[in-house]
Amino acid sequence: MVYLGQLTNYEEGVSVLREFYGIEVSKTQHFRLTSHYGKQIVSILENEQESSLPEKLPDKATVYAECDGSMILAREKKENQNSNA
Repeated sequence: MVYLGQLTNYEEGVSVLREFYGIEVSKTQHFRLTSHYGKQIVSILENEQESSLPEKLPDKATVYAECDGSMILAREKKENQNSNA
């Protein structure tokens, strides 16, 4: 139910629960359960992430990082690449 709550709006989630699982709940109840258990899941995930980080990196450590969606151009754009001039 929590998974459905984060995928779509609560009205659609309630209709999926009714049609596929035969569970009758109101939109309000779906919202309450999604919010309640969603907060607990976030707390668990944050604790797991914190525990997986090293205490301190060595002084001369090499760190590799990756970022997606940063809109930083990796190559220079060639001017007038497709022009007829």
